[in-house]
Amino acid sequence: MLQLLRPIDLIELHAVQREPRSRLALREFTLVPLVIVIWWWQATHQDVWQARLHLAERIAALQQPWALTLRERFSNALSSLPDWGVSPHEAAALVGGISIGETSLLSEASAERMRQAGLAHVTAVSGANAAVVAALVVAVMSAVSMPRWARRIGQLSALWAFVVLVGFEVTVIRAVMLLSVVVVLRIWRRGQGLPGLCLATMLLLGIEPAIVHSVGFALSVVATASLIVFSSAFAEAFAKVMPQGVADVLAPTVAALLGCQPVLMMISDQPLSFGQVIANLLVAPVIPAITVVGILACLVAGVFVLPAMWLAAIAMPLTVWVGLVAAFVSERHIGEVPWPLEGTGEALAVTLVAGMAVARIDWSWLRRPAPTTRDRQVRIHLVAWLALSALVVSGVRSTQQVIEAAALPSHAPIVQCDVGQGDALLLRDATAAVLIDTGQHDQALLDCLRREGVTRLNALVLTHSDADHIGAADALIGHVPVDSVLVPDVRDTELAAVADRLQARRVGLSAGMRGKVGQIGWQALNPTATSAQPIEADGRAEDANGRGLAMLLDVAGLRLLALADLGETEQERVSRTLNSMGVTAVDVVKVAHHGSGDHSATLYERIPAEVALISVGADNRYGHPSPKLIATLEAAGLRILRTDQCGAIAITARSNDEPTPQIAVSRRC
Repeated sequence: MLQLLRPIDLIELHAVQREPRSRLALREFTLVPLVIVIWWWQATHQDVWQARLHLAERIAALQQPWALTLRERFSNALSSLPDWGVSPHEAAALVGGISIGETSLLSEASAERMRQAGLAHVTAVSGANAAVVAALVVAVMSAVSMPRWARRIGQLSALWAFVVLVGFEVTVIRAVMLLSVVVVLRIWRRGQGLPGLCLATMLLLGIEPAIVHSVGFALSVVATASLIVFSSAFAEAFAKVMPQGVADVLAPTVAALLGCQPVLMMISDQPLSFGQVIANLLVAPVIPAITVVGILACLVAGVFVLPAMWLAAIAMPLTVWVGLVAAFVSERHIGEVPWPLEGTGEALAVTLVAGMAVARIDWSWLRRPAPTTRDRQVRIHLVAWLALSALVVSGVRSTQQVIEAAALPSHAPIVQCDVGQGDALLLRDATAAVLIDTGQHDQALLDCLRREGVTRLNALVLTHSDADHIGAADALIGHVPVDSVLVPDVRDTELAAVADRLQARRVGLSAGMRGKVGQIGWQALNPTATSAQPIEADGRAEDANGRGLAMLLDVAGLRLLALADLGETEQERVSRTLNSMGVTAVDVVKVAHHGSGDHSATLYERIPAEVALISVGADNRYGHPSPKLIATLEAAGLRILRTDQCGAIAITARSNDEPTPQIAVSRRC
């Protein structure tokens, strides 16, 4: 029972590898290349969004009523607890998050603090939680002198019951599969360490290939591999400058953070921080106790709510500590390691971690004077393994696309595609999909639609005929059918020609017209009904920007103001129109003209918004977005999100507990 008092990383490490060693035999890495190949193949030969949707449907189908009831009653018990004056750190919510991954009570602000402090894994129930469950069951059964075979059966039963209880979280499934392999094969003293992890990973990828697109699953596998490969070496090195007990606690934390760093950089350009190491060390002693007490409280809540509240209250002083540590570290950005970002930094991080793994291999056989046939075979395997490692490094950028897609929520109602210096804004509800403009880069547009699982557009809005707004429209032909094309009611032969090539019905809109596409409501705000112009020599209206199609849209509970490329004069008119309509605020503004300085500050003063979306290319020759515009948005209190900094941006409807829309980005900004 005393082993449950150890830090949670140590509990997991000892569950999967009993004997720490200074070196690892090369044969233990035999299955690693095979796992890399299988993972890579499945990641690059599946539609990301469809795979994630399929995985979500499979998980939903596996949910058990008793587990749903337990989690709901546990959540109700937690929500009934007093905040003890520490509501900023949401002590009760952290009890649920740390013990069984019940994060419905955790605010977005608290979740962001945990992420910045490197503690997001604490509320993402994982292998460490499963290891605590396994250790608890073994401790209890050993205390009553149960035979070994009964302990193994009890361990496996408790582990898989825990999987059901937490709602089939993929990180827990990975961990329980690994621990099951360890328990079953322990009879032959096999199944531990890297071979067991590789076998469990391949089994899961074979059973459910879509799991490859889960970022949590990737982090879980990498973290466990890092614990196995690096922990003992780090503990040995740290023991030279600190007490052995402290070194044993510090080593697993550093190993897991280091191993996960390449994946974290691909997801969000998040650099390694010594502050994160410190935060993990400070909370490590209390996590096992919170986990055990929280699980017991959850089980008791199924029968008695009041005793469950008492149990949860016991853990709350510990979760207060976790919240305080997260707040302190996240606010101060302690000890961030300077590191190049994006492709160079990611490749360097992968190379560093792979090189350290190679250094952990026992190379003593290389010093033999006369290599045997077996040695030659081992060397051949080594060359193959290193070649595959090089393949991983060279493909970091392609893998990033998969991971970035997984960072965005499935089926978000508003998605700002990253199409460089152009515009492409995707709107969706349960019944329809609408795309506002296409940008001018075919592949960027198709990648965005493919990633979001869009196979048909109920409407394509073309705000005006500039190339950076309609240039990629022809890329939809043969890939994504379009039912209707909505255009400004001006005589522009280029817009008409695009609609004809798409074989879609063309509808001209002017200010005051309104309608719906599925359940997505829209109202045109510009151009005015009298703005139709004679056809010019080039087939376009005299002022395409000023006569662009601006719209007010309602989608999935969010109100969006899309301003096309309107200038200051037209934006002033839109502001007056919105006031006359009684519109006093919107949730999201799609900023006009990629952030041009030709804008109306009055519009943003009169019509407050939460979020400003700017679709703009990095280092563009126009100087977009203009510092003048940025100053206006900041003065109005908008949160500014730019595609050149954030990549693709997804906005989902606000939750019951949050007053603002929920935002996700494909990379940190």
